[in-house]
Amino acid sequence: MLLLSALPALAQREIPSQDKPASQSAAPSPLNGNWQLTGNRERTLYPLLSMAIHVNGKQIIAAGDNFVVCPASPRDGIGGNQEMSGEIDPDGNFTMRTISSRNTLQLAVSGRVPDAGSTSWAGTYKFTTPTSHGCAFDQEGTFTATLLAPLTGTFHGPVTMSYPSAPPPPGYNGPMTARLNFTITAAQGGEFLTHEKKVGAPFIYLPLSGTINVSGSACFTHGASDTNPYANNMQGDRAHLNFEMNDESELTVIAVYTSPEEAGLVIQSAFVKGGKCDKQGFAGTLQRQ
Repeated sequence: MLLLSALPALAQREIPSQDKPASQSAAPSPLNGNWQLTGNRERTLYPLLSMAIHVNGKQIIAAGDNFVVCPASPRDGIGGNQEMSGEIDPDGNFTMRTISSRNTLQLAVSGRVPDAGSTSWAGTYKFTTPTSHGCAFDQEGTFTATLLAPLTGTFHGPVTMSYPSAPPPPGYNGPMTARLNFTITAAQGGEFLTHEKKVGAPFIYLPLSGTINVSGSACFTHGASDTNPYANNMQGDRAHLNFEMNDESELTVIAVYTSPEEAGLVIQSAFVKGGKCDKQGFAGTLQRQ
């Protein structure tokens, strides 16, 4: 299918001073949270849809992960990151839609704000795509959203290194492919933060931090997440981490849960920027320890 996509104690990382709690009211909306709407990768149950949702007054914003298979050809699929927005009606009902019209896969999610303290809510989804895409992924259905547990813990496993998109930098004498081991320890914050930008609406996110140990690399052995809010956050079952490695390179990792039970992380994208291992990429599955 096409896819768009033993450690020391976790170091405490400072949140940038300009980033403040996004929920200013004494009673944040019951919709605020990281939700699993439908699907299960481990059981190949699609469509898959999960997202972090934040409410500010009547306005809803959401960012998350989705994957939908072609009804006429289940071996083919499309998906990836999805950003949505919507508005809550006076009666508590709402509809969120894909923000970008340029996104090939369009999504609408409808539901009703749950009662305070609720850990689930019911809704409907509808995926649509232009017929010119080659397959009409149009499908709709119902779901019961459930809260995802915060990403906290240690994940370990083998990964395959390669140069998937570009040759190595001049002077690199190492292998073009190799087997390494990653150990990632992560901790997710429970409160949405807001990051003011010079242009455009503020960036609302669930903060994430972590450390990584790497064995088998000729360039680095460990790293820690930086404090860039755009690079370290949770969006549904999708984790974004940007590590500052001990050779002064950056290792960006995007991984998704193997299942709603969070037993493991599948690396969807991992690549090195800078240093002697510039442009290396990694693929693999890490299991919870």
